[in-house]
Amino acid sequence: YSFFYDGKVDENNSFRSNITFSNYKEHYDNNSFINDILLRNEVGTNLKNKLKFYLEYDHIFNSKHNIQFGYGNSYEDVKNSFEIEKVKTEFTSSDFRHKFYTYYGYQVTKKLGIKLGSALETSNPNTSLGKMSYVIYLPYADVKYKVSDLLDLKFKYRSNSEYPSLSQTNPFESRIDNQSVRIGNPALKPEVTHRLSLESNILQGLVKIEPYYHFSNNYIADFGRMVNDSLMQFSYDNVGKYTNYGALVNFTIPFSKKIVWQN
Repeated sequence: YSFFYDGKVDENNSFRSNITFSNYKEHYDNNSFINDILLRNEVGTNLKNKLKFYLEYDHIFNSKHNIQFGYGNSYEDVKNSFEIEKVKTEFTSSDFRHKFYTYYGYQVTKKLGIKLGSALETSNPNTSLGKMSYVIYLPYADVKYKVSDLLDLKFKYRSNSEYPSLSQTNPFESRIDNQSVRIGNPALKPEVTHRLSLESNILQGLVKIEPYYHFSNNYIADFGRMVNDSLMQFSYDNVGKYTNYGALVNFTIPFSKKIVWQN
């Protein structure tokens, strides 16, 4: 459920606001058999209620300068229940997050424009196992340069946060098969990924080439370990350094005003 309100005070001042409520429920029933004989029955329910709000304000100083301010918050309430052979356990957690951000745009010349900004996020998860607190800094940068009528360049630096999901933090042990189980990690920290790229638009966008490099120092990933000679336990952790690099290439071939082939 979402409600938004956008306002334009005058030609140089405008704002946007949004409030959203979501409700999520998942029920699972997991059975393990050996030679058609029921070995283990797992029944569980994951519940999550979330309320989000943000307010943004834009101000245009003149044709060269503009600025944006924003504030957002979210409240998340999670309840997991897990039952094995009529023995039921529960895990609860809640998190109240704040986000403050600002972006400044400056058109230096007709060919050169920049946009700089940053965001500050706070997260305060409170679980059955204790309270935690995190502060996340997210810088942002855009540098656009028009080389000619046939070539535009844009250097992009983005950073974004990713919070652990329900399944990743659920601490109950679920059987995958007779030799392996999976257990969540409620102590997972939010993940921050930095993304660098150089976007080249050739022939007014008919060809676009964008080499990129992404990295993180607290990436959330799967890992497994042997807990005894016959059982493998899978879980999640902030594993440290993560890198991802490559290039996005897009080109468009127009055959006529109505038919276009995009690759």
